[in-house]
Amino acid sequence: MPADLTDYTVTKKAMREASAKEECFYCHQPVGECHKKDCILVKKKAVVRAKIEYEVNIPACYDYGNTLYFYNKLSHCISNII
Repeated sequence: MPADLTDYTVTKKAMREASAKEECFYCHQPVGECHKKDCILVKKKAVVRAKIEYEVNIPACYDYGNTLYFYNKLSHCISNII
């Protein structure tokens, strides 16, 4: 959680169009006040790791080392799977 919530002022963007209440839809703090510390609209950055596995066709004679070299050092490197 952010230590200081003074930068997380509730704005009209936190309201719902169908509601006349000028408050955050999630933490119910009024517009102009600070969001509650557990409000889901208060965001922070996080680093996540993604791992994917997929099936490919490689030459039958390739061992583990050849396969790693082919996909990590040659033109079929990891950036080309995207």
